[in-house]
Parts: sequence; C-alpha cells; structure tokens
Amino acid sequence: MPARFSTVSKLFCARCGRALHKDSLLPGFLCPACYAELKLPSPSLPRLEVTLCPKCLSYLHGKHWVKSGCEDPVEAASKAILQAAQRSAKPLLKGVIAEFKVDEEGLQDLYTSNRTQTNVIIIIRPPEANVSKTLEQQVVVRFQLCPQCSRARAGGFEAVVQVRADGRSLKDADLWLINRALSKLAAKYQVSERGTYLVEVKEVHGGVDVKFSSPKIARRFAEELRSLGGAVVKYSYKMKGIDSRGKTT
Repeated sequence: MPARFSTVSKLFCARCGRALHKDSLLPGFLCPACYAELKLPSPSLPRLEVTLCPKCLSYLHGKHWVKSGCEDPVEAASKAILQAAQRSAKPLLKGVIAEFKVDEEGLQDLYTSNRTQTNVIIIIRPPEANVSKTLEQQVVVRFQLCPQCSRARAGGFEAVVQVRADGRSLKDADLWLINRALSKLAAKYQVSERGTYLVEVKEVHGGVDVKFSSPKIARRFAEELRSLGGAVVKYSYKMKGIDSRGKTT
C-alpha cells in the first residue's frame, strides 16, 4: 500500500522571511512587525509646551486662557496636554486611527514644582489591519498665573456691583441673599473657587460692594441677586468699570 504524504504550504513575510500562519499575513505579504514599520507613519513630533494657571487651573490655548473645569492640577494638565497633542499630531497622522494617552506619572511633580516634563503616548493603527505602532511626544508643563488671577492677587478688579436697599441699611436676610447668589454663581462659573473671579466682598456705608475681575461675571451676579431678591427687597445695582489705570469709571 503506497505511503501517503501530506504537504503543508508555508507562508513567509516578503520582507523579513519570517514564517507565518496564513491568518497573520497582512496586505503586501508582510508580517505585522514589517507592516507597522513600512506602512504606519513615524513623524517627528514637536515638543509641546503647556501653560497652566496654578490658581484657577485654566490653561493657555493659543493666545487665550481656557477654563479646565478641573479641581486637580494633574487632571487639568492632562486635559490641556491631550488637546495640544491632538492638535499638533493629527495633521501628521492622516489615514490612521490614533489613540492619545498622557503619562500621568510624569505629572506628579506638579504638586511640588512649577515645571515638569512628561510624555504623550500615541498608539496608531491602520483601518485595514489589526496592527499598531506606539509613538511618544515630549511635553513640558509649567505654571503661570492667568491675567485674571494675577489681577486678583494684586487686589485689582474690573467691575463692582454695589448692593443697596432703599432708605435703610442691609439686614442679615439681605446679606444671606448676597452669599446665596455668590454660592449659586460659584457652582456655574467657579467664582469663589481659588479666587478666580471674585476679588472682594466689602461692607461699606449704606450697603455692600462686591468686586469682580470679570465684568461678565459681575453682571451675572447682579442678575442672580435680582432673581433671589424679587419683590421682597428692592435693590439698586450700579455697575462700575475699571480703566487701564485702575480708576473707577
């Protein structure tokens, strides 16, 4: 009886010659490693610089400061880094799927230092194959007071809401309404948080002056106080602006 022989056809990577299972062969008769090296981009990624306000944790986006909405500096830095990395790297990574992660271990120094360095890990994949490549982008994070916090620290302000009651001094109930309005505003705009917008609340003859580093937030406070006071207490509001020399207008 003649012997039976089974023939097994082997597949090899066209580049490195590695033996492959047929399910592992990728387009171009390449193994996953060679495919990733040849087909996935390896751009030279620029070093990023991220500027974070240590007081309100807003971050610099171009020429403008953006509120991070975070309570923790590492969380705020991670948010700013991811946005900066995606903005800088995505134009260089066209045609691939990119996943961005921040090495947060490198950000732990933010609790004790005004400057630190970390990396963004970028994992890229082609849409047509189950293979990936890992890239790294260096990031420098530094602290710098934003203009609003800088003015607040120096005692500067841009708007005053003068709270007065008609023909009498403010009572405890009126002061409670002021605190209530500030609390509601803080939940929406981080007013009292880290001294971002609220500069000073001062009792003066005839009422209370509330100073803000933002005219917009001052107007919101006046509106909030009106809605709380309603028909119970009639308040008059006098908005004052501050010019570049610090004079009241």
